[in-house]
Amino acid sequence: MPEGELTVEDLQQNTLTLDNIRLWDTRPLLESNRQLQQIRLYYEFSGADVDRYTFTEDDGSTNRRQVLISARELNYDQVPIEAQTWVNEHLIYTHGYGFTMSPVNIADADGLPTYFIKDIAHIPSDPTVARSIPLGSPRIYFGELTHNYVMTQTRVKELDYPSGSDNVYTVYGGQRGIALNNLWRRFLFAWHLRDWRLPLSADFTSDTRLLYRRTITDRVQAIAPFCGSIRTLIWWWPISRGIPAAGARMRSRFPLQQIPKPTISTGS
Repeated sequence: MPEGELTVEDLQQNTLTLDNIRLWDTRPLLESNRQLQQIRLYYEFSGADVDRYTFTEDDGSTNRRQVLISARELNYDQVPIEAQTWVNEHLIYTHGYGFTMSPVNIADADGLPTYFIKDIAHIPSDPTVARSIPLGSPRIYFGELTHNYVMTQTRVKELDYPSGSDNVYTVYGGQRGIALNNLWRRFLFAWHLRDWRLPLSADFTSDTRLLYRRTITDRVQAIAPFCGSIRTLIWWWPISRGIPAAGARMRSRFPLQQIPKPTISTGS
């Protein structure tokens, strides 16, 4: 049992701890995200993770805050059946887009999450968030729901994100993937993936790249098949002293998606 009494002085000396007492659970946050932030049926928030970020105030002072981050991944299974064509699956619906960030200890007056970052536009809630959280290009090519393989830098532009009643399109700007710049490689991967459209497609160019093994667990398993626990390896990897730039622990759920800083990469 704890000893002693909690005093006002104790509280004043531990304001950082008190300000970061977690009120939100991931489950109601995800439910709110699915109702308010999913945007389209083919997007999905599969999980949320707690992390801490340093925020720089107007006067230059800093403070660390706990936040909940959730990635907006693309779930191709939710694309309408009539639109599930080979071109859509492998050339157009290639990536998710963006994330939400919410403080763990605040709710709006209506009981919904307060968002530091939300919506497809990813407009920060205030200047402090804007200067503290780099947004980059939050395209999600590798994650938890990226089970299918895709080809990028083809003659067909990729769906980037919806904008009103229209869509914005893009071309993959990363360097990941395997170049399909000759017919031999196309036949090789057509055999490996059991997809005989690969050598026959007229949409490929000399710059076309194949991205496969796009889920985080698949990629770790391919890198370290000898490891008994993928979850253990994902947790251990970023904190090992033997790995350069291994700063903060990576959460078992996120990539990447990288969000040791919420600059969700373009896959490069």
